[in-house]
Amino acid sequence: MKPEELHCFILWSECSGLLLKRTTRVFEAVSSLAGSNTSATQMAGILNGTYSLSKAALNYLVRRISVEHAEDDLIAFTVHPGLVETDMAVEFLADPKFEAWKSAAIKPDDSAEALLAIADKATKETSGKFLNYDGTELPW
Repeated sequence: MKPEELHCFILWSECSGLLLKRTTRVFEAVSSLAGSNTSATQMAGILNGTYSLSKAALNYLVRRISVEHAEDDLIAFTVHPGLVETDMAVEFLADPKFEAWKSAAIKPDDSAEALLAIADKATKETSGKFLNYDGTELPW
């Protein structure tokens, strides 16, 4: 298990003091649809449970940060980068039973640009949410 939530916590612990001194305070964490409790049925058998668990913990951590620092005008949220054409996704998409998902795959550069755009447009209303790379809100 890769403890993504631990890495995020360490990053937050080390950088929050600097971030909270800025005029614009945006903390965007890259999560996954696999971390959504609502998508657990969809994701069963696709990804291992520890990956989903670590992403769910990351979602909770960032939402908690957003609540604890709301009075600091911090905007903290998680975002699903889409089905990005990474080594993990290519391996997953090689399975014939996921043929229909291939058309949903996006290039890493396109995902990165979308995540930057979301961070740039983030408002106080964005804080505490779980967003898709296209900006739509995802269920927890």
